[in-house]
Amino acid sequence: MRTFHVSAEVLAFALASFAQDFGPASAQTPTAPTNPSFEVASVKPNKSGNRGMVWTSQPGGRFMATNLTVAMIIRNAFDLQESELAGLPGWASSERYDIIAKAEQEFPRSNERPSVTQLMVQSLLEERFRLVSHRETRELPSYALVVARADGQLGPQLKAATVDCMALAAARRAGTAPPLAPGARPPCGMRGGGGRLVGGSIPMSDLAATVSGWAGRRVVDDTGLTGGFDFDFSFSPEASADSSGPSLFTALQEQLGLKLEPRRVATDVLVVDSIERPTPD
Repeated sequence: MRTFHVSAEVLAFALASFAQDFGPASAQTPTAPTNPSFEVASVKPNKSGNRGMVWTSQPGGRFMATNLTVAMIIRNAFDLQESELAGLPGWASSERYDIIAKAEQEFPRSNERPSVTQLMVQSLLEERFRLVSHRETRELPSYALVVARADGQLGPQLKAATVDCMALAAARRAGTAPPLAPGARPPCGMRGGGGRLVGGSIPMSDLAATVSGWAGRRVVDDTGLTGGFDFDFSFSPEASADSSGPSLFTALQEQLGLKLEPRRVATDVLVVDSIERPTPD
């Protein structure tokens, strides 16, 4: 089960942990979705006023999104940064919704993006919100993740990984892998939130994609580093009430020996042609 309980400032992080590969744009007039669809889905307004949000895939093919705006749902479904989504009406960024849906079968386990769950949410957006969109390439401000020091030395919290993730996966399937100690770094994965990110055997491209959620812009890997890396770094997110820690930029440089360089990059943007409030359940 993969569950994310996140605040607004890190919602994008939760689903931006891997590289993106976008499909073709939808037509200019509504058509039957070509992506897989949920068997049943409930969409209801959320007027609770709470700040907490949830986006989770559960056993049995169940999916739940709680207290999200339509803009957040679209960005998560299409793996977009805020600047990569255009044309939304004001209500789509202010009104919040709850979604409970069920697929016909279990969601397949895969790191491919977009995931089956994301494709199903894209279909739900077309069916229930009447989303019509197209793709444009625009030059947007972005960041490149690079090694900070000219001599290539990395920071104290970033080290080349030694774990064979393929062998570990096989051992887990066989039931022979040792259990992970509470609070230990995941040997082949990431966990994070609240201004801390811990990873084991993670390629730099995945770190860059994850950092995008906090940086507010697309981050591309230009470190030249290959293979997987272990890391553990902490910082104070901009929206956090706790400002005692370093900024994201300072933490990356001091703890990991990396930095974010501003760049302008030709970027795939999703432009919304039309969208409607959801049809009643």
